[in-house]
Amino acid sequence: MRETMELGPQLNLAVSNFSLPTHKDEQVSLENIIGKRGILLAFIGGIWQQSSVRRIFWLQRHAYKFTMLEIPIALIVHESIATLYGFHMSSPLSMPFPILADEKGYVHQAYQMGRHPGLLLIDKNYILREKWLMPNERVFPEVEDILQAVQRM
Repeated sequence: MRETMELGPQLNLAVSNFSLPTHKDEQVSLENIIGKRGILLAFIGGIWQQSSVRRIFWLQRHAYKFTMLEIPIALIVHESIATLYGFHMSSPLSMPFPILADEKGYVHQAYQMGRHPGLLLIDKNYILREKWLMPNERVFPEVEDILQAVQRM
């Protein structure tokens, strides 16, 4: 993914805190959900897009691996609370991570993730340590690549 390194947020810089609502309109801040070692933030397109649904299933399947390493996951989508509520109500599986509504795209913009689905690995000091920006035809990188990045933190 060398060609994407210049896209998105810059590595080794601090990221800003944010507060976004869940599907239940409960406010969640980065400060409240960051784990002992950091957090893996996922950004996707519209929640009902086929590629986004595949990414959500990927996150569900691998969430426990990151939880075991004290790296929680949070998913940030450019959707309304009502759309997230509809998604939660129709999902056959529970979500092991919060899905946050960035309806106006402010967090996407602040994190420079408005144009690319991807993952950001942020350490406990709010420093961006790694990023994976994905083309639409790929779901996410190999989980082993992300786990190795977590181990390096």
